Amino acid sequence: MNKRGKNNPNKSAASSDSESENLPNKQPKTSESMDVLITDPNLIVGLNFRQCYDVIHNSCSIDDKRSFSKYADVIVAAADVMKKLYDDLSSKLCNNADESNKILLEIRDKLNAPIPYNLVAAKPKIDPNQPVPTKSNEFSLFVNAKDGIASNEINSKVNQVIIETRKIKPNLKINKVIRNSKGNIIKIPNSKDLDILLEQFRNNNQFDNIANVFIPKPRDPTIVLKKVNKFTESKDIPNILSRVNEQLAGLESDIKVLFDFRSNLYHRDVVLRVSPKVFEIISKNDILFTDLEAVKFHHRVFVRQCKYCFQFSHRSIDCPKKNNPTCADCGIDGTHQCTKINKCYNCINYFKNNAKPELLCHRPNHTN
Repeated sequence: MNKRGKNNPNKSAASSDSESENLPNKQPKTSESMDVLITDPNLIVGLNFRQCYDVIHNSCSIDDKRSFSKYADVIVAAADVMKKLYDDLSSKLCNNADESNKILLEIRDKLNAPIPYNLVAAKPKIDPNQPVPTKSNEFSLFVNAKDGIASNEINSKVNQVIIETRKIKPNLKINKVIRNSKGNIIKIPNSKDLDILLEQFRNNNQFDNIANVFIPKPRDPTIVLKKVNKFTESKDIPNILSRVNEQLAGLESDIKVLFDFRSNLYHRDVVLRVSPKVFEIISKNDILFTDLEAVKFHHRVFVRQCKYCFQFSHRSIDCPKKNNPTCADCGIDGTHQCTKINKCYNCINYFKNNAKPELLCHRPNHTN
């Protein structure tokens, strides 16, 4: 009988809530820690999620279910700590997600934001020792419909001329053909193919009555003469510059006055269009001499900007808002009082959500 009782594991492992009884050899440390938590449940507040789980697991694993009630407060406290840890973790994940979304939106806005025109039009300062830069090696041939002829009427005829030209020169190279409301623009990578194609168009009699075929002339550079005396007549400036400045002698016809602006009582700025030859000559100097004084000048790229709506790429005379102009400062149409100074039409329409003053150019033609 004694031997059978000695080998019975259930009998030797039976536990009770009596502190005087011996506990199993495998759980003395766990029992001691649980007794400490029963005495002071506040110690559970400092435990992590896994430790709280172990507390609940150990409390629910007791063999003597009669003593289960004394672990109730411990289980509740551990469950509360686990819930708090879960809520904190969930909140951090939400915050991280919000931050990530914010960063992604900022990146998207920067990618979608249009490039300010003043950055596009800005040119590096010309080094007098460097030659005038040339354009990329691509040539254009314009085939513009004449008045009364729809542009789509000449499209098929342009294609036919290209096909006929390829019979003469099978390796004719064309980068692309651009069709617009005026007609066709043929982009060609070399001058030899350009000359051959131009000759084919000129030999085709049907184009004489329906289209103008020509090679566009590059627009000459523009310069601004700063603070020209009011007593100097604008119409006389080409003659004065070629007469007073020896390096420009005989080049009067290469200088053309476009307009005056930024005028005051004594001076105004004068915009000139000059030939590449004149531009190369004067770029080596700092000043030019007029009939009354020496004046500074600089190269300017003027933007076609409407003075009524402040949008680009159309003339003021064609603007639908010329009878109800847009305010350059706040973007509001008609008579009003500005409420948002320095927020022009372009700023409002193209930089609504991420406007940065240092990137905006409200009036590119009016910069100093």
